[in-house]
Amino acid sequence: MFAEKVGEMKKRGHVRHNWKKRLFILHNDGKLEYQTPKTNKRKGILELENYTAKIASPLDISQSPSSYIIHLVSQSVDVPDLFCCTKTEEEMKDWLEALSFACDESKKRARIELAAERKSTRAPSTPLSRCESHNSNLKEGSRLSMKSLPSMPIFKQRSRTASFFCGK
Repeated sequence: MFAEKVGEMKKRGHVRHNWKKRLFILHNDGKLEYQTPKTNKRKGILELENYTAKIASPLDISQSPSSYIIHLVSQSVDVPDLFCCTKTEEEMKDWLEALSFACDESKKRARIELAAERKSTRAPSTPLSRCESHNSNLKEGSRLSMKSLPSMPIFKQRSRTASFFCGK
């Protein structure tokens, strides 16, 4: 696992809403790690398959140290959104492009893994139905007629609503 992008941004706290400088590391496996810049102590890690990256609107933020803010929108109600600000517009665009790509690729990877998991745990094939087994006994080129089909009971049932409205 190697880092696709590394750099410092300020992150808004989700409880106190204060802005703290963090070192962000975007890994190629779809994880965004952030740590303290001086001690490199890990403060958090995000699975980007659960997020969407966009530019924050002025209504989303308050008392920001910069107007170049990225909003990582959580797809889960239980997980808070993440706000990060950069020093320059160019830096914000670079991070936004990298995060958007990582979010999309993580979602694709998760869908592929889920499909493979479902395929491997799929129940064994079901036995042929009565009609399919009967049709498989027919010779190629033979005609299928009503007599060759298995008999199926036919039920005639009057609808209650129809008899109510018709007065029957």
